[in-house]
Amino acid sequence: MSSSGARHRAAPVPDSDSDREQAVSLKKEIGLLSACGIVVGNIIGSGIFVSPKGVLENAGSVGLALVVWILTGIITAIGALCYAELGVTIPKSGGDYSYVNDIFGGLAGFLRLWIAVLVIYPTNQAVIALTFANYALRPLFPSCFPPDRALGLLAALCLSLLTWINCFSVRWATRVQDVFTTGKLLALCLIIIMGIVQICKGHVHWLEPEHAFQPLQPYDMGRIALAILQGSFAYAGWNFLNYVTEELIDPYRNLPRAIFISIPLVTFIYVSANIAYVTAMSPQELLASNAVAVTFGDKLLGVFSWIMPISVALSTFGGVNGSLFTSSRLFFAGAREGHLPRLLAMIHVNRCTPIPALLFTCISTLLMLCMSDIYTLINYVGFINYLFYGVTVAGQIVLRIKEPDIHRPIKVSLAWPVIFLIFWAFLLAFSLYSEPVVCGIGLAIMFSGVPVYIFGIYWENKPKSFNSFVDSVMTPSVRLQEMIRVIRSARTQGEERGIIQKECAEIRAQFRQADNGERSHSLAKLLYVHMLGYPAHFGQMECVRLIASPRYSEKRIGYLGAMMLLDEKQDASLLITNSIKNDLSHSSQHVQSLALCTLACMGSAEMCRDLAPEIERLLWNSNSYIKKKATLCAVHIIRKVPELAEVFSPSAKSLLSEKNHGVLHGAVVLITELCERNPDTLNQFRKAVPDLVQIMKGLVTSSYSPEHNVAGISDPFLQVRILRLLRILGHNNDAASDAMNDLLAQVATNTDSSKTAGSAVLYETVLTIMDINSESGLRVLAVNILGRFLLNNDRNIRYISMTSLQKIVQTDHNAVQRHRGTIVDCMKDQDTSVKRYRALELSLALISTVNIRSMMKELLIFLASCPIELRSQTASGIFNAAERYSPSKRWHIDTILHVLTTAGGDVRDETVPNLIQLITTASELHCYTVHKLYRALVKDISQVTEDDVLDALEAVLQSHMSSPATRGFALTATMKLSTRITENVDRIRSIVSIYGSCIDLELQQRAVEYNALFKKYDHMRAAVLERMPLMEKNSPGHTNGDMEGEIKVSELDKPKPVEPALLSESTNQVCDLLDLLGGTDTPLQPDPAPANAPSSTVSADLLDLLGGLEPASETDVTVSLIASNSSQNDITNFTLQAAVPKSVQLQMKAPSGNVVPAHGLGQVTQTVLLNNPNKVSLKMRVRVSYSILGILHQDTVQIDSFPSPAWNSQPSLQPFSTSDIKIVCESRSVHILWKVDQSMTADPTRLFLGSCLPSVFTNDTGDGAYAEFYYPLSECGFRRTATWKYLVYENVLSYRPFSKPSPPSFTYPVRCVNDSPDGWTPAYHSLSTGVIRGFGELDFNMAILNHDFTGPAESTVFPLGSLIPIWAGVNQQAHQPLMLFLEECVASSTADIISGTREYPIITNKGCLVDDSPWDKRQIYIHCKLTAWDPADFSERKKACNYNKATETWELLDDPFQSSLCQCCDSSCGGRVRRNPYSAPQGLVLKSVLGPLIIEEAS
Repeated sequence: MSSSGARHRAAPVPDSDSDREQAVSLKKEIGLLSACGIVVGNIIGSGIFVSPKGVLENAGSVGLALVVWILTGIITAIGALCYAELGVTIPKSGGDYSYVNDIFGGLAGFLRLWIAVLVIYPTNQAVIALTFANYALRPLFPSCFPPDRALGLLAALCLSLLTWINCFSVRWATRVQDVFTTGKLLALCLIIIMGIVQICKGHVHWLEPEHAFQPLQPYDMGRIALAILQGSFAYAGWNFLNYVTEELIDPYRNLPRAIFISIPLVTFIYVSANIAYVTAMSPQELLASNAVAVTFGDKLLGVFSWIMPISVALSTFGGVNGSLFTSSRLFFAGAREGHLPRLLAMIHVNRCTPIPALLFTCISTLLMLCMSDIYTLINYVGFINYLFYGVTVAGQIVLRIKEPDIHRPIKVSLAWPVIFLIFWAFLLAFSLYSEPVVCGIGLAIMFSGVPVYIFGIYWENKPKSFNSFVDSVMTPSVRLQEMIRVIRSARTQGEERGIIQKECAEIRAQFRQADNGERSHSLAKLLYVHMLGYPAHFGQMECVRLIASPRYSEKRIGYLGAMMLLDEKQDASLLITNSIKNDLSHSSQHVQSLALCTLACMGSAEMCRDLAPEIERLLWNSNSYIKKKATLCAVHIIRKVPELAEVFSPSAKSLLSEKNHGVLHGAVVLITELCERNPDTLNQFRKAVPDLVQIMKGLVTSSYSPEHNVAGISDPFLQVRILRLLRILGHNNDAASDAMNDLLAQVATNTDSSKTAGSAVLYETVLTIMDINSESGLRVLAVNILGRFLLNNDRNIRYISMTSLQKIVQTDHNAVQRHRGTIVDCMKDQDTSVKRYRALELSLALISTVNIRSMMKELLIFLASCPIELRSQTASGIFNAAERYSPSKRWHIDTILHVLTTAGGDVRDETVPNLIQLITTASELHCYTVHKLYRALVKDISQVTEDDVLDALEAVLQSHMSSPATRGFALTATMKLSTRITENVDRIRSIVSIYGSCIDLELQQRAVEYNALFKKYDHMRAAVLERMPLMEKNSPGHTNGDMEGEIKVSELDKPKPVEPALLSESTNQVCDLLDLLGGTDTPLQPDPAPANAPSSTVSADLLDLLGGLEPASETDVTVSLIASNSSQNDITNFTLQAAVPKSVQLQMKAPSGNVVPAHGLGQVTQTVLLNNPNKVSLKMRVRVSYSILGILHQDTVQIDSFPSPAWNSQPSLQPFSTSDIKIVCESRSVHILWKVDQSMTADPTRLFLGSCLPSVFTNDTGDGAYAEFYYPLSECGFRRTATWKYLVYENVLSYRPFSKPSPPSFTYPVRCVNDSPDGWTPAYHSLSTGVIRGFGELDFNMAILNHDFTGPAESTVFPLGSLIPIWAGVNQQAHQPLMLFLEECVASSTADIISGTREYPIITNKGCLVDDSPWDKRQIYIHCKLTAWDPADFSERKKACNYNKATETWELLDDPFQSSLCQCCDSSCGGRVRRNPYSAPQGLVLKSVLGPLIIEEAS
């Protein structure tokens, strides 16, 4: 029992499932059927088979005995009604003990528990077990009574077996109960059916009134009371279901249901069974039988009479099981309340059964079997039971008076408890009168518990020694293994956290009270908690105390804790320096090793300086065990304090003479560390190369040594360390390398590579050979070893082999080439890392001019079957290799075309331009290339017509397999054919016009522009679509079309030579024609050139002409190009073309004409629009074509730079006045009328309201064009913001001259501000204060809104699965501008989140909205952390992020361009801060609670 007097109060019962999951608890596994089985199984035990004799004997007549059976059934039903109300009002296991304890206090509850422990339940179980043994042995002793010893042994065996079943599993126990309850009912049904048969035969003598009430002896009220006691014994167990309330599924419903079903059923069966008995036996026969049911079977069943004793035995077997199951829960509840030793409150971690309480119940019942008078035991049980039945029912009336408002799911009339109490008082009075000795003994036993209660519980100030003794005996501490099992059995992180918190609290308490022995156990548990990632800093000082302990077992735990909990940054680490120094001189090698291991693990620089002499001294120790650990400790000291390396150099060299492999291993590691840090030391230890070689030879040639043998290799760990040291010593040193060449050859040839250990030694050997100045033959041997590794089944070995081969392929190319076939085969490996990162790269590195054809064949086969993620890398490698080692241009073209047809969608951007450049330079292969390309589209090319070519291109355009880029190429190719296939121009025009309304914007734009060429600018179509000039080759890193570096004019770009007669004149004409960039005051001057030179100009002469550029915005520039003619002849067919880098977009307006009059009498003007979104350095190439006297001329000029003001100036041109835009905002929609500028009316599809096009566009009015937008505020991408008083909707009007991603050239903000509906700002729902004062007053608020977010919710009841609109706001009033963030939101079942409360995350990780969690509660509270913060201060700690499932990325809702701040949502946001963020002046926080919200299942 508990030694604390403060534990007499009832412990609170967890009020939710989440509370119960905080620790190991009883499982809820008892449903309605099992509950009925427990009630029926406990009631129908041995009573109905034993008590009929006692009831008839004391009642005096058959009729009165039947009345007693009916009366006790009614009284039992009334008592069950009262218990049902108590069970749902106080939903605790323990039954009447828990009710008496809570209502009347600790003493009354303890007395009920005391008498139950000593008498009631052990006696009840003993009686039922003896009855089982009696009936089970009756067939073996038909003519006499079974021996008492046999009865006792069989009863003990029954109790032991059922105790084991109950300890093993609750589910097994309930199944046993269900099965044997069914058996009981079948046995009693057999008796009842046989009784009905007897009645039908007319055997009703003792049922007739004149005979039924014929007294067998004079009536006596005391004996009648005893008869009722005997009958009540048969009904005993009707309240047992209240003992397992905490294990019931939905106890508020199943507890009363089980009682209402079971009690009437049992009463009917009992009365019917007694009627059946008297139809077959006379009263005298019944009184003479000790086994009424067996005698009944003997008379009626004949040869099958054995069925009855077996059935009754099985029935009572189930009764023992039910009694064990319920009574053990009573003892468990008593121990939990502190009235019994806490040992009995322990539950098995995995099985969740109260094993100590079950064992205690079994042992006490076995002791009761020593008593022989079964009927005296029954009298004890009946009297004491009824005594406390009455006290419990009286407590129901007291509870009604003391707590009238407590929630009672079932509330019965007070008349029923009053009737029960009257009957109870009558029964007890006559029992005392009739059997005063028996009742007195029962009362004496009960009141003997008073002094025990006073001494054990009520007395609080007992001696500490007594308390410690009781705690050590009765409440043993949970050992490490048990704690690990408990933690590992946790099903959720919250449950694990609760267990850890509870264990840490107990560990803290033991640190304060316990001795060093207990401290060591507690520290061991704390170290496991630390390994799980929970804080364990409070154990640091305990480590210091245990290290100073003289006992080795405590030092061991202390040093282990220091290595795990302390580091050089902790001040506590300095406290153990002296202890380590003392322990380094300890007489025990084990203590010395503890100190050495700790210093090597966490020694700081200061500790290393202080203890270095001690470590150096131990290096000369004769004990190999200490020397080995001291060597490794010296390595740590050198790494921490490099200047101490000189201290350990002499002793390190001496360690090479050691025979112990552990010491040798440490010595090699120490020398390696010394050589890597100091070149002088490296030169010094090069003299030790012969010693190292000798040690290594000894390992290679040594005989089998079981101590050091690993898979047939002698100490491979030491061999690997020596080889690494030799690699360092032989690097760039011929003498050292020569000394180890023979050894390396010996190791390479004698080591078995079939085992992993041998492969490790060989791999280190190869690395050493390749890193030193080794012989060429030795290097070939090393490459061959790596080649053998490629055939190994271990993928890791193949991986490191190819890694090494890739490093040496440049220096030993021929040696690696010998293994080319094996390397190529590795590309078929299933492991992606082997296939992708090594085999493919190594295969590409092996390509040369000699093997280009064979290697390319293998690579093309691999490309056809390789995974998608490898195709791009493979294709790029093939392209580079083909370009570098191509044997011919035709082969080169074939290879690229093969790759394009195999993996065309995965090639890089520069591939197509490079192929075009290759084709243009190979003019002799044009026909061949065209045939190959056309064959890729059409199989049959025997006869190709113009229609066939157009059919092929049209098929590409219409194919759903074609990508947008492919369709764009096909459409452009079709358009270019319009100048070559003159007879099918109409068909080409129809094909192009179809795609003018294509859904793909890029293709649509191309089609619209090409249609414009056909309609408006047909005279320019031939010039625009003429043959492209020779493309310059892109470097591998450049994107297709990007112009990097200086652009040079190729030969084809140079002006064509003209006739000598016109040469002089053409030179002047070119100078005149190059006056193209108007808007400047400085005319273009021609370059001085020789008379026989072709006309050309350079960009340096044109730079001054760009001073008058007109920037339209930060990225847009309008350039006016003006051409004039000062010659004597008119210029005809004048066209102008321009090209810019791909990142710059160019749009050329229609020229004013194509004829430039002579003598400067006219000019041609053309406007060029440039859009430079990235503001890169602009370069432009301009080509001019014209005719003079029928002779075609062509000139090209390049402009390498533009004036910087073109990109830095602010927009100076406003397309129109803002008064031309009229915006009308309504409550749910917006109406915008936009008078559009003339320059924007050409294409109305470039006008947008957010993402919406104009609803109506009118261009035929007299005063200009109008675009009209009429849309709901819920469309077009309006951004809605809810402030304290307003609903704000924001969007942008824009004009986009070019398609996305080009920015718009004009934007105009649209903002609609609507008043919030009256009264929609709700009152405070927050359970906190709701107001925080800062600079100005911040007024926070949260509420639940209605479904359309226009006002507060009318109800807090929501169907399961529905949307719960939550509103949060802050009225900043006089405060600086702030933005409101929801940093965290969780749902819980309670208004206060305390330790152990289950939380359901909604917003976590500093503003990351997560998916809805499954809520298993019907009433929830939502807890949120609101932060008012600087609106410009977005960071990982202040954000609002949502996961976009379509793009599978996190997005920042307030600014998608800063969505990178949300990437931490998948890990951890915020990081470490130097100060409390909430103390910053620009923001304040509030924790608020909404609720309760009622979640109902949808109907």
